Amino acid sequence: NPGSTNEDALNHVNSLLDGTMQELKLKILRDKDIPTCFKKVYFDALLKGLFFIYKDRDGLTFSYKETKDAIIKVFVEPIA
Repeated sequence: NPGSTNEDALNHVNSLLDGTMQELKLKILRDKDIPTCFKKVYFDALLKGLFFIYKDRDGLTFSYKETKDAIIKVFVEPIA
């Protein structure tokens, strides 16, 4: 949205992820063959990994600092 801030976008994405993970948990936790304690450990590890990956960027594109560093490395450092 044109008037949105980065924080608004992050909050929206986090709410989408929370809703999706809750739905996924409900579907998988219905399975009676796997003990709930193992499922909880699995989901907690999965979520911690996702939060680590997406903490500073979206995981698919470079952040501005990484892009700037890559441009400097390719174009400026060889000349200096």
